[in-house]
Amino acid sequence: RNEKNDDTDQGTVYVTDFNLEDIDFIEFNGDSFSYSLKSEDGTAKISGYASAVISESMLSSQLSSSLHILADREIEKKEAGLSEYGLEGKTKFLTYHLKDGTTETVVIGSDALISNSIYVLRESDKKIFTVSSYTVDSILRAPEEFRDMTVCTIDNTSITAVNLSRGNKEIMRIVKKDDEKTDENQIMAQYMLTYPSSVKASSDRVHEIIEKLGPINANDIAEENPSDLNKYGLSSPLTLTVTDSGGEHKIMVGNKTDSYYYMMYNDVPVVYEAPCSFYELLIQAEAKDYFEKFVHLFDITMVKEIDLLYKGETHTFTIANASEDNAEYTIDGKKISEDKFKKIYQAVIGITFNDIVDFTPTVPSAVITFKFNDGSSKDYVYYPYNERYVCVKADNGMYCITLEKNLEEIINSLSAE
Repeated sequence: RNEKNDDTDQGTVYVTDFNLEDIDFIEFNGDSFSYSLKSEDGTAKISGYASAVISESMLSSQLSSSLHILADREIEKKEAGLSEYGLEGKTKFLTYHLKDGTTETVVIGSDALISNSIYVLRESDKKIFTVSSYTVDSILRAPEEFRDMTVCTIDNTSITAVNLSRGNKEIMRIVKKDDEKTDENQIMAQYMLTYPSSVKASSDRVHEIIEKLGPINANDIAEENPSDLNKYGLSSPLTLTVTDSGGEHKIMVGNKTDSYYYMMYNDVPVVYEAPCSFYELLIQAEAKDYFEKFVHLFDITMVKEIDLLYKGETHTFTIANASEDNAEYTIDGKKISEDKFKKIYQAVIGITFNDIVDFTPTVPSAVITFKFNDGSSKDYVYYPYNERYVCVKADNGMYCITLEKNLEEIINSLSAE
């Protein structure tokens, strides 16, 4: 045993001051718990308590802080004995088992007369000390306090995939595209839906999810090794699977408590009570909500001409040197200022759809043709759908409906010019 005298270190008073290498193990006994800690090959180990999410760093901190218990002061014992200090009965105590076969026990008593202090007895010499209540609380912790309450840590700056399921039904899969463009003329889509359809995803909508992700820290643990997931709503959960630079994170969310949600993570057999910032966003979400809504979105620097055929009229827009200072723009052969042209151009590429429909093409009502600088072209054919809507096969590969007034507004803006 290596224990310093109480009057060393310029008056510093220690209840215990051990070196870790001299300790075999330490027993911790409270009103409702008993466990022991020891160091094995530099790692703190616990006996008498088991958890799937025990924190080794918390165990190490507990073991280290228990070696050196600093006292406020040593006091003189009164004739009344140990009972006056709450030191009879020995219900809360630490026992140090040293490698030389000896032991030392420190007994925790009642609150001292000095504010925020507690009486402590060192059994080997029967000396009594006052120790700050903070110190006592830190060295005699219930084993449940060593559980790591971090559900998961997601790096939302490196997310490459998001999968959503409700129960056994997969709702959607979204992946981040590589830097290379599949169509060099189009404004690159940052994200793609790969299920239920392979279509461009709305970056704005995907970012709404990503912004909700990050570290998730539980408020409490409801149960470890749960036998009945139904009572937590986790037999058919909302499941969000996120892939980031650290790997795959599978978060399962069940019923809501007063302020939190029951939650499980990957294969960890623990039901947490944790906040869930993305639940309300995704509980009713459908894949179509995340489709890129633009019918035809192209970078103006890639386009040299647009032909618009609508209601028997044909209009031609030309673009020359769009990325240069000497750019020129014309509509139906007439030069137009850059500001006016780009306002009309935005109206053309800004057409968005309202819904995806099953549709059999009929007689076209409008055609918009984009001609590109590389010599390629692409037609978008609009068909009558009903009194308000027209139908077009958008860049997502599906027939979509959009308000016919979107086309009418383009024609009206040309008339204004």
